[in-house]
Amino acid sequence: MGSRRRIAPARERVQAAVSDKLAVRGVVTALSWYNSQIRSFTNAEMEQALAYIDLPRDTWPDVLEKVAFLRREVHRASQRKDAR
Repeated sequence: MGSRRRIAPARERVQAAVSDKLAVRGVVTALSWYNSQIRSFTNAEMEQALAYIDLPRDTWPDVLEKVAFLRREVHRASQRKDAR
């Protein structure tokens, strides 16, 4: 199956990628050539990303809390890995 066919189902959904990494944002830009509904946002633009995907505003506090928790967990895991 060709790569275009594999990413075709995702074309129908609005998607946001949030990262401060330039490489990630570059990949998202390349994906946007196939899917005009995907955009990248920096970590500082998290609320714009939530608005872009049309997430109800009353859910934002819970989402932001969960994102913060996951970031802490990833950071802890990377520190444990580095300590080995």
